[in-house]
Amino acid sequence: MEKDELRQFRERIGLSQGELSKRLSVAGNTVSRWELGERKIPKFLPLALETIERRLSESTVGSSAKSTVGSNAGELSVADIMKRFDAGETTVRRWLKEGYLAGRTENDLLEFQNSEWFQTLKRNENAK
Repeated sequence: MEKDELRQFRERIGLSQGELSKRLSVAGNTVSRWELGERKIPKFLPLALETIERRLSESTVGSSAKSTVGSNAGELSVADIMKRFDAGETTVRRWLKEGYLAGRTENDLLEFQNSEWFQTLKRNENAK
């Protein structure tokens, strides 16, 4: 993803740089730096932006989170995800509810697990 694509995406979904930073759990000026080309845009960003866009476009508010991730053939249960990400049930269910993991393939989950964004989410959860 290029800096102009990021700016266009952000404007299209109607978020300020600060709002997008908050949704991504990154420092307030990070999105600005990405858009200015001062910092390299991480590989995980398109996946994260897709998730944010999907969440913003969902018409049902308060729907319960799916308890599995992936296709019918290769679904992972909450317990599987807890073990894989070394996270508590409440955290995993929140990630599912917020759409971070919904509908992802095994490769997507591996990329997510290794991403800077996931590491930030994990640190934030551990700090609570």
